[in-house]
Amino acid sequence: MDQKFHNRYVNVEMCVDSPKILLDTANSIFIIEGPSYPEDAFEVYECVLKWLIQNNFRFENQLNCKFKFKVLSSASRKIILEILMGLEKASKNNNNIRVQWYYEKYDEDMMEAGEDLSDNFDIPFESISI
Repeated sequence: MDQKFHNRYVNVEMCVDSPKILLDTANSIFIIEGPSYPEDAFEVYECVLKWLIQNNFRFENQLNCKFKFKVLSSASRKIILEILMGLEKASKNNNNIRVQWYYEKYDEDMMEAGEDLSDNFDIPFESISI
């Protein structure tokens, strides 16, 4: 997995079973997209958790967090829960955090996954059919 990590910038290229991850504090970018069924989900998403912690859950500008999964394994979903907990913590630190959950128009499983996740957090959460 090709991964570049700095405390303000993360870029992970998409693999067959792992999503592209692009996090950029300076430009308020947070995108995770593609398939997510890696053998070790924590290894894939550890960089996101570190990024949140190293930025002290504080962001200067609005952060629109875009999740665009094609496939989401149960192990990946558990880590996404942890990431959303970190985003909720950031939201409570007077940050303007918004989550956008994209799903394909006829993918009811992914739509329901987004709805289930949104029920667990007190942050603006928008489901978007594409």
